[in-house]
Amino acid sequence: DEYRARHRDQRAAEALRRFLETTPVYAIWDDHEVRNDFSGPFDDRMPIGRQALREYWPIRVAADDPDRLYRTVRAGTDLEMFILDTRQYRSRNIDQDGPAKTMLGEKQLQWLLSGLTESSAMWKVIVTTVPLSISKGGSASVPGNDGWAGGPGIPGFERERQVIVDHILGRRVKNVVFLAGDVHYVQANAYDPNGDGIADFHEFVAGPLSAVAGKPTSASVGLRPTTLVNEGGYMNFGLIRVTESSFDVRVLDEDGATRFSHHLSAR
Repeated sequence: DEYRARHRDQRAAEALRRFLETTPVYAIWDDHEVRNDFSGPFDDRMPIGRQALREYWPIRVAADDPDRLYRTVRAGTDLEMFILDTRQYRSRNIDQDGPAKTMLGEKQLQWLLSGLTESSAMWKVIVTTVPLSISKGGSASVPGNDGWAGGPGIPGFERERQVIVDHILGRRVKNVVFLAGDVHYVQANAYDPNGDGIADFHEFVAGPLSAVAGKPTSASVGLRPTTLVNEGGYMNFGLIRVTESSFDVRVLDEDGATRFSHHLSAR
């Protein structure tokens, strides 16, 4: 009932109600649907948090797994979104990185890799909820690292991240874009992990829209990022327009002013 009350509290906002009346929403959870930076297999509240999420957000139940939240959304030939569940199957954040540590679980990881290879959409968008290159966590109350990137003394999930990157490069999957949130500020990165001078994929991080605005930190260097923007201190959201040949990103603040924009051309 506590989780349901939190969802009802959000729905009391008139602006959100108007938004939901006019806009399709493809929801996925992150940590605060259960508790801060939780790892699903080790949190006894995870099932009830998942149940409340399903009651308030329309997520189709998979015939082969009623608990599954990850899925794809296709928009014609232009776009396929891979919406990841980064919570339900993850190892403990504090675990040392290595072959046994996972954020996605083996089944979801293989689903993602196969989907990227087989997708005929021009743009392949991976919704990951936590950023690729922002090290976060490591506090006394939240030990370990909650994002993909590790930091000094706080291991991340870099081995599994590298599996995904190696697949994108090895299979020559083009026009891959990662979307993330969680950190409460704006960051965008063009990644060149093989160091050939050409960006192999991009990441755009936006938010928050209804929480405390955060202070930005630099992207870790492991994937050779070129940071396009890195700023915080204001409420914001992302707006993306996709065509067969282009992927245009804008970040707008609470007054509707554009604070960042970037254009990608299909390769």
